[in-house]
Amino acid sequence: MHMKKLNKKQFLIYFSIFGIGIVIGDLIEWGCFNLDNSISIIDALSLFVTVGLTIYIATILDKESKNKQFEVDLIVEQINEVENILKEIDSLIRQKPSYNEVNLKIHSIGLVKQNIFDLLKTVLEKDDLEKYEIAFKKKYKGIKDLLTNTPIDKSDKSKISMCKGLVSYTDDRIKEIVTETYSFRAEMVKLKLFVMQQ
Repeated sequence: MHMKKLNKKQFLIYFSIFGIGIVIGDLIEWGCFNLDNSISIIDALSLFVTVGLTIYIATILDKESKNKQFEVDLIVEQINEVENILKEIDSLIRQKPSYNEVNLKIHSIGLVKQNIFDLLKTVLEKDDLEKYEIAFKKKYKGIKDLLTNTPIDKSDKSKISMCKGLVSYTDDRIKEIVTETYSFRAEMVKLKLFVMQQ
């Protein structure tokens, strides 16, 4: 990793804090112990190297922590997008949507799913992701089937009907879809918790 050099402002801050510490140390009557006024050059050098390494390591850890948090936030944002699409589907199915609109929502979930797992694969081990990806695919297929699959026969038993490009769902099918979207969103919460724990 490349580290940025300390800029003048940071250097002044660190130097000022160090100077204030020395002044306060001289002003306070310690009384408990005596310090030798002579310090060997090795001890002074050791002190400065230790302070320098502390600042350097703290800066690296802070940067890595921010990078990790950025990755987690990005993935969680994508998961939230799937949850929002599922909420949109819940309200959409009650309004006789166009078949294209339903397909667009399904397609959007598929695209976002690809983004989520592509991002996760760059950050995590593939074995850790497998069960979440399998669960996602299962829920995705379930919601897709409920939204678009209808029996071939056009009997009254059909839970989906289409007229002039608009899709109508029976009350039973709406219940099934709502149940499946809630179950899908529950899986998204599990995935979100898994990502946040990494």
